[in-house]
Amino acid sequence: GADAATVGRDLDGVQVAAYLLHHEFDDFIKELLRHYREADIPLFRFFKDVSSDQIAAITAASNRELLTLLASNQVRRYIDQTLENWLKNQLPVISREQIHSTDITLVNFARAQTFRRFISDYTDSMPMFRQLVEEIDRFFLILNSELFTAYIGLQQAEINTMNKALETREKQLLEAQEIGRIGSFEWE
Repeated sequence: GADAATVGRDLDGVQVAAYLLHHEFDDFIKELLRHYREADIPLFRFFKDVSSDQIAAITAASNRELLTLLASNQVRRYIDQTLENWLKNQLPVISREQIHSTDITLVNFARAQTFRRFISDYTDSMPMFRQLVEEIDRFFLILNSELFTAYIGLQQAEINTMNKALETREKQLLEAQEIGRIGSFEWE
């Protein structure tokens, strides 16, 4: 099966990441920002007070890290760092609770589109083009899968917290009814 350790192995994804990082980085970021705007990602509503230059800087920083780790064939490290930053609430401008499943899907869709856009600048070999598209798709499949697993875990933890709070309130209500010698009933 495909996992993060196999992405980049025996394919040219490592070289493409290095190529993008060293030769096309500014254009890559501009294209990525264009795809983000076109996707109308709900998460970006939290960036309304952030200047476009700041958004570009945040995007550049996070994608420089992505490309650097991909270029050095450290895909697993990138995925682990991304998950850790999210779970520890170490994201720029937003909190982890503001991220929804649609944001994950649209952000990574825009990234994949941007990567695919630059493959033709890297190679005109159709077999290599296909390999790179498959590798990009596999990488984003793994990344999305792990992000969605974390998202579901966060949602489950929030539900558990709410359920515990409701149980506590119910116990307090029942105790108050008993102390006040009042009750409730249902009429059929």
